[in-house]
Amino acid sequence: MDLDRPWQRLPTAALLEAEQILLDPLRRYKVWRKDVREDTAATKALHKVMQSLVDTMRDAGPLQHCRSPAGHQRPQHWQALEDKRLLPEASTLFMAGFETTGHTAAWVLFAVSQHSEVEANIVKELRSQDLLASPQAAAPRPIQWDDIPQLVYLTATIKETMRLYPVAGGATFRHSKSGKDVALRGGKLILS
Repeated sequence: MDLDRPWQRLPTAALLEAEQILLDPLRRYKVWRKDVREDTAATKALHKVMQSLVDTMRDAGPLQHCRSPAGHQRPQHWQALEDKRLLPEASTLFMAGFETTGHTAAWVLFAVSQHSEVEANIVKELRSQDLLASPQAAAPRPIQWDDIPQLVYLTATIKETMRLYPVAGGATFRHSKSGKDVALRGGKLILS
């Protein structure tokens, strides 16, 4: 594994190891296997990268000017999380957004490409908000938080795509013990 360029392989290797542990909870104890040792090393290396990110954020100090999209500021009485609590949270945010965001965007683009009327409606909606380049405006204006509630059709398209093609559906897979396809009541089918 190329540990000099951790952003290229570590997230994927760590995600695969996490998936393998879900499928085989005793996997972490099978240290005689080369793949277990390599995947464990990748996960530890990712933890070091995440610790480095947390250290960098701590060194930069608190961002007093940051507000949530709703305009709320952090109450003064809140305490910073300890690293042992912050690291899992940071890792979860990093890993959850690593694959799922990219896959969702890819599925949205695919779904829109299959329906020209949907694409036309999205273009119309973006143009109505000046968020798309046109002959009159060479560059679109930057999107703002206030624009998001106005993009009703685009939001509905993204949500429908996520319903049709859920990218985080790994926990919903079922396999039949017999190895044969199983038909359920209501016409649902489990593929082996």
